[in-house]
Amino acid sequence: MSFIFVALLAAALFTPMHVLAMALVSRLFGIGVEEISLGIGPPLLRRGRLVLKLLLPFGGYCRFRTADSPDESVDGELPTGKRFDAQPGVVRAVVALSGPLALLALA
Repeated sequence: MSFIFVALLAAALFTPMHVLAMALVSRLFGIGVEEISLGIGPPLLRRGRLVLKLLLPFGGYCRFRTADSPDESVDGELPTGKRFDAQPGVVRAVVALSGPLALLALA
């Protein structure tokens, strides 16, 4: 019983670190982050781009700006430097690996 509790607690603590590491690295590369969601369930708190769904604190995601994203500009074009899908493969790989590497650094 205590192993299950420790495993669930670890998942609840490490998931936000994983998601936030990906968001931070993407911002360092200038990639637009539309939403950072922590937890599973209905949105309990929305503050800017951060959405807390802490009904079940296991899981989350970081939604990046892509070509399919709604546009905030008047001319209908997103800057290519801000879109995740317009970045070179190396940058996308670094962003994708930043979450697992952050957890590995904590180990």
